[in-house]
Amino acid sequence: MEIIRQAARRTLPRIPRTRPGQSVRFRVIKWTERAPLPMAIARGDTVVQVGAVGDGELWSMLPLVGAEGRVVVVEPSPENVDAIRQRLTRDGITNVTVIDKGAWSGPGKQTLHVHPKWSASNIILDSGTKHDRAMTPGDYAGAVEIDVDRLDDLLALHGIEHCDFIKITVMGAELHVLSGMDRLLSTDATLWVKAHSTIDGRPANTVIADLLRQRGFRTVTVKGNRGPDGIRRPGDVYAMR
Repeated sequence: MEIIRQAARRTLPRIPRTRPGQSVRFRVIKWTERAPLPMAIARGDTVVQVGAVGDGELWSMLPLVGAEGRVVVVEPSPENVDAIRQRLTRDGITNVTVIDKGAWSGPGKQTLHVHPKWSASNIILDSGTKHDRAMTPGDYAGAVEIDVDRLDDLLALHGIEHCDFIKITVMGAELHVLSGMDRLLSTDATLWVKAHSTIDGRPANTVIADLLRQRGFRTVTVKGNRGPDGIRRPGDVYAMR
């Protein structure tokens, strides 16, 4: 099985984003219950990463899209945005667009609680979900007010009309982000949605998969990783037309 997975990771990025190619990707991911970035991203893609850190997956996405591709980062944390922009400048990278706002269900302000150790665990506690990495407000290093808006509108303001792949990693705010994606959810973009929280007592991946299937997507719940308590988490949702 591992040999097959490795072969898929090497081969799938070379498959063009035609409908047959997408079908091959979906079948392999469904069979292996794995969706690593090389399976999901093809050369020349426009990729949107919602929620990013200075040393995160952006740098793995770039070689996959190649010089002819583009990565768009939507991230509200000033610390994370500064770290990303500094590295882009240092390395002379020009095919990354950084949008320093949060994706949400509509325009406005939200409070982002800043984790004392891990910038990837900054969180909007008022998202209405229960996340396994959430702490009490007093345990955070601080809180910042951030600007938020619909992802549809954030991309449109930057002239981004088309994207091939969207990864959403927002610490329990996934439904808010998806609520601001009416236009994007009507396209052929492939989605990968983190889903480690619970919503009204239900695993978030179940709620998110139901929503995306109602919008015409096929979905796979991939195998989850292990959380801070050592217990395997609910898996993320991978979706495509």
